[in-house]
Amino acid sequence: MNNITLFPEPTLTTLIEAFRPSNFIAPEVLARIVSPTITGYFGRANASYLRIVDTVTKGNGQKNVVTYKLDRNKQYEVTDHDLENELTAGDAEKYGGWDAAKKTTNYMLGFQLMLSEESAVSTFLTTNTNYAGANTVALAGGDQWNIKTSEVLSKIKVAKDRVATTTGQEANTIILGRDVFSALQFHPEIYSTLGFANKGPFGLLSTEQMAVALGVDRVLVGRAIYNSAKEAQTAVASTIWGKNAIVAYVAMDGTEMFDPGLGGRVVCPAQMQEMAVGSYIPEGKEANKVQMLKQTRAYDNVIVNINAAYLITTAVA
Repeated sequence: MNNITLFPEPTLTTLIEAFRPSNFIAPEVLARIVSPTITGYFGRANASYLRIVDTVTKGNGQKNVVTYKLDRNKQYEVTDHDLENELTAGDAEKYGGWDAAKKTTNYMLGFQLMLSEESAVSTFLTTNTNYAGANTVALAGGDQWNIKTSEVLSKIKVAKDRVATTTGQEANTIILGRDVFSALQFHPEIYSTLGFANKGPFGLLSTEQMAVALGVDRVLVGRAIYNSAKEAQTAVASTIWGKNAIVAYVAMDGTEMFDPGLGGRVVCPAQMQEMAVGSYIPEGKEANKVQMLKQTRAYDNVIVNINAAYLITTAVA
């Protein structure tokens, strides 16, 4: 893209800033940390850091490439995560003009970038080999929570105790895959804890009620779906957070540099715009024939203290 001038699209940036599908929870899992410089220093002196890097391919973004970097150099640079899409005169005609086509494409790019981040964060946090041995357990058979006689609260207590002894803080967040949350909505032990006799209201407990039953400040439910099939092939969809539960301490006020919380989403608005949308005309093309729309998000996701989380895999069958 030599000699390409990117034209800012402030209206599109404003539109996408308020756009976040409710089934994407990664921004809630990693608290927002504002750094005064693009390169930030976080955490305790002897901690190992895991940096989550996520990218998506051009097009429908159905294939994500996720990498992890384990490093004891606790300085990371806020980086761009971007995606672009080509718009043709046919697209403009289809959507009713260039502005309308850009608006529609902008939402698509934002969705794919958020899907990429969701996939990166969930893939790491639901992989048991990323945890210390005492910070993960796999449920099987009668212990799985889709079995009405299984014990839920005792498993949650083990997880909470582990988080407390490794961080000095009480777990305040539980992340549940959609299937796990659905099973717990019908679990007798949960109803009993909430004071219901045998059935809850239509068997559909809210996340707020679930948080009360499990004894944490909040319950996050991962409902996002990831299609692993390549473009133009039959969809192969699965829930990103799977059949897992994660009990964690998340520093809610973005003070991970002073607090052994799980991690953060580092941004530097003073030096780099957190979100931006721009367009350009490809070399050799005419503006009324082809335009490119590019959306950029500037952040760096880091796991500051993996011991602040406890993973329960195969929580349901």
